[in-house]
Amino acid sequence: MTATATDLTTNVTAAQAISEGTTAIFTKAEIGTVLVNPASPPTADSRLWQFTNTAVTTTTGVHGTVTGPWTTSMVIDTINGQAGGQVVMSPSFLSNNNANFGTWIRAFLMKAGS
Repeated sequence: MTATATDLTTNVTAAQAISEGTTAIFTKAEIGTVLVNPASPPTADSRLWQFTNTAVTTTTGVHGTVTGPWTTSMVIDTINGQAGGQVVMSPSFLSNNNANFGTWIRAFLMKAGS
C-alpha cells in the first residue's frame, strides 16, 4: 500500500510505501496541513491539500472514517490563535461519506505589527 499527498499549488506529489503486514501504531492521529513561513496571504481562498478516500482502522480492528466512531475535533487556524481571531486556514466540509476533505488557506488582511 502507498500513502500519497499532492501539493496543489506546485503539483508535487510525495508517496510513502507501507509494506504488506506492517503495522504502525499511534495513540493519536492528526490529518492536516502546516505552512512553514508562508510567502504572503492569498488574495482569494485557495485549497492547499485534498484528502480523498481516507479510511482509518484501529489496532482492535474498528474501521471508520475521519470522524470516527472515535472522538474527533476540527481545528481552525486564526491569525492570533484565539477563537475570535480572523480565520487564516481551515478544513472544507466532509464529503464522500466523510472520506474526503480539503484544507484551505483563507484570504485575510495582515495588519501592521502582525
